[in-house]
Amino acid sequence: ATLKTPDIGRRFQDLYDLDTLRPIDEWAAMYDKVKAEVTAMGIPLG
Repeated sequence: ATLKTPDIGRRFQDLYDLDTLRPIDEWAAMYDKVKAEVTAMGIPLG
């Protein structure tokens, strides 16, 4: 993805269980991966 051709992303209902509003396993894993990368760069996340 670039600024001229951005990734349109995914819809909320494709990433979360609509009954519990909890992220699906794939999305939760992506969050954990990015959080670890950002934390390793020295940016604290709560």
